[in-house]
Amino acid sequence: MSNMKLCTSSLILAVLAAHQAVYAAPSNCTTSSWTIGGIIPLDSTTCNLATVTAALGSCFTTVYPGNAAEAVQKLCASMEVPFGSIASTPINFQQDKNYMDGQTLLNYGNQSKVSENIAVFGGQMGRFLSTKAASTRLAWPTYQAVSASGYDSTGYMSNFHLNNSCASRVAMCCFTGTLSPATQSIPRNADACVHDISASKNSSHVRRGSTRFNITGNDAYCVGFSWSSDPNSVSNKYKANALSAISYAQTYTLGYSGNLPSAPMCGCVEQMPIVTKADCVSVDAATETGVNLIYQGNTSAMPLTAKLLTSVTYGNCNGNDLKTFYSTMSTVAEQTALATRIVESCDSSTAKFMNNRYWISGSKPAPVDPSKWKNVAGKGTLYFPSIGDSAFRSLSLTLRSDGRYPVVYRKCAQCSSVDYRDIYYQRKTPYPTNLDYLNNFLSNWTSVSNLIGIDFDLYGSYSDAISNKNAWTICNYDDPSGAIGFPRDCGKTALVAGYWNTWAIGASNSVTDPGVAFFVEVST
Repeated sequence: MSNMKLCTSSLILAVLAAHQAVYAAPSNCTTSSWTIGGIIPLDSTTCNLATVTAALGSCFTTVYPGNAAEAVQKLCASMEVPFGSIASTPINFQQDKNYMDGQTLLNYGNQSKVSENIAVFGGQMGRFLSTKAASTRLAWPTYQAVSASGYDSTGYMSNFHLNNSCASRVAMCCFTGTLSPATQSIPRNADACVHDISASKNSSHVRRGSTRFNITGNDAYCVGFSWSSDPNSVSNKYKANALSAISYAQTYTLGYSGNLPSAPMCGCVEQMPIVTKADCVSVDAATETGVNLIYQGNTSAMPLTAKLLTSVTYGNCNGNDLKTFYSTMSTVAEQTALATRIVESCDSSTAKFMNNRYWISGSKPAPVDPSKWKNVAGKGTLYFPSIGDSAFRSLSLTLRSDGRYPVVYRKCAQCSSVDYRDIYYQRKTPYPTNLDYLNNFLSNWTSVSNLIGIDFDLYGSYSDAISNKNAWTICNYDDPSGAIGFPRDCGKTALVAGYWNTWAIGASNSVTDPGVAFFVEVST
């Protein structure tokens, strides 16, 4: 094997001097005598079957007696450092995925707690950034945990799936805060416009929906990178390095964290919200000087691994923003497509997004005069989050200046009977403090301190309620299910079934579900 060269690091040289190890040589292909950690350099910066065969010479078949092509392919793939090894060993797919979605201690850890401080919790990330980021070519994020699960044979993280969601060859992170707000600030540079949740459903864990951001001022700091379609270009070969620079490096060195609601923190631009700007990170140069094959032992699953000798220089895309820099490596059609993701302003893009879904800007008429009625709870088309029993009591059980309790009003937008579309409840006596007053209306209409004609009266109009005219005459209560709310079967002159409401989980559907709400009269 006359063309084979074997060298070692200083540490291995010291071991060899002590043990007089025997190296592989033309006359010695007994790999058991080779030194673990010994280095065999290739005569090329390219690792493939030809260059590996040339380096190993007559020992090639000894090292790779079986499917040599497949084995060498795995060997050469090891030249790139797994992206997952940046943050943890062993590689933890779920941690990396959750980080890119904005949901780990790396994103929101309490920096005053040692166990959550990024210097401790993210210590491996810090060591990579300081010692390896400039001398390593990273592999694009793929994970054995994904491929072995049968979920996706490619092993790609969904945020950066080269086959499904990265057609534009652009990735981006949008940060909304910092790990230490008291000492760190974020240079917000982008308005967030809208987000199609279905595009990133594996991050939000919501199948479909959309978010319209309507926040005054810039919402986030967005930064990204792009890569050429040429597989031999620096931007393509080192795209994973650029990914680490816009994500882990931003969080570890600057404290940037947080994701826009419903969106991943980082992903290919197709999965990210539409925004107005993104700064740009680039790999400006990568000087590759050689490849070393490192002997791991003849009992190892991979007897040799490969290490690429490279020097990586990072930059800011010559001072250009992401959309401008992208024009140097993309077609006009691709630039047009990106211009729909990174836009000049939110106005037109948001209007188009909404129009494509048959939505129009504006607000629907309020079901009540907000100066006279306060929302308590609502469902369906009248949805309003429940204010809770304490707030409800404060509003409805405090006597007004005219000596009566405020009226409670239930509106049923789609009740077929006109009598049940608007019902007004006038309280006449105090209500026990140990009972849930609001639940009496929402989900469990009871007779306890709640008898018609004694504790309250019901009316079909507000004017009747305040003038005490035309009160309803009959009610029932206490459904055995404990899940039938106001007004069960109460009626003007006879019991009428079916117009009750319920908020109880797992309860039967009600005809009121499409749109029902409670309001309390504003006290004066």
